[in-house]
Amino acid sequence: MLFTLFSLIGVRLFWVMVLHPHITTKPQLYSTAPLIKRGDIIDRNGVILATNLVTFSLFAKPRLIAKPKEIAEKLSHILPGTTSADLYKKLTSSRQFVWIKRNLTPRQKLHVQYLGQTGLGFENEQKRVYPHSASHRPRGGFYRCR
Repeated sequence: MLFTLFSLIGVRLFWVMVLHPHITTKPQLYSTAPLIKRGDIIDRNGVILATNLVTFSLFAKPRLIAKPKEIAEKLSHILPGTTSADLYKKLTSSRQFVWIKRNLTPRQKLHVQYLGQTGLGFENEQKRVYPHSASHRPRGGFYRCR
């Protein structure tokens, strides 16, 4: 009886590991599944209080970058708030993966794609925005509701 039990376990392991290995593959580091969209929050008049924007985050795999100095220089012109020295440091890192910049605009993403560099990639993300919060109100005076 014990031999039969172990034989069944062995057959099952063989079936899972050899005949159907796709069942046991590792999960992908960066998922390609679509983002789950959070719903908009609206008030009783239909004014949007909170919504989501799709943004893009740029990452690099430094070992796949052929000319890091040239790419760092080009990226510094595309991405405001970055310097070519900082980007060069990230692109020549010994790590396998580094974040370059998060929350890129669609135009910035397009310019980076035009570089045609295989070591650069994007991750789709969502950013929650509140259009009528205090940080989005005009300066000077009160914000009046009708």
